[in-house]
Amino acid sequence: MIRQLSFALMACMLVFADVAVAAPELKALAPGVYAFIGGEGKTNSGFVVTEKGVVVIDTQGPAELAMLLREKIKETTDKPVTHVINTHYHGDHTFGNQYFAEGLIIAHENTRKELVERDEGHRAMFRKFFGQESLKSFSLTLPEMTFTDRMILRHGGRTMELVYAGAKAHTEGDIFVCSQRRRYFSAETSFITEGSRF
Repeated sequence: MIRQLSFALMACMLVFADVAVAAPELKALAPGVYAFIGGEGKTNSGFVVTEKGVVVIDTQGPAELAMLLREKIKETTDKPVTHVINTHYHGDHTFGNQYFAEGLIIAHENTRKELVERDEGHRAMFRKFFGQESLKSFSLTLPEMTFTDRMILRHGGRTMELVYAGAKAHTEGDIFVCSQRRRYFSAETSFITEGSRF
């Protein structure tokens, strides 16, 4: 009996250890530039703190992760979210938009198009990965401003360039987000600074 209890306790500890390892981690990439890195290869997001507010790059998908990202932003700054950038249409990067709807949502034109045209199948695939209840309180929140090639966002003393990656990238609407001549965010939200990938 003691042996069985010990085994059960060890199994529980392993489960909780896995949960702890999988928790997203916040990393500073540069002054005012942060990466919200998903545990075990899960979805990444990021945000840039400007003098006027916060620019969020990819809003996560499951509600609990979107809200955790929001908490991490509040722990970092008291500035409001003013802009959201979607690097591509996949739900684990855009389905959290509704929790940041106070910001102007920006994406490539193809990202908005894919969110609309692929909505039904996209939701089905999302539920397959995150569970049938994962979209229980979901409301599709689309980008309000789009571009086709590149866009310059000047806000609160920072200049960010949004650059289309081309139709043969991860999706048809992938973009890079560059700040001060360094590419920090890209589709699938990889983080690149000084030539190194995080």
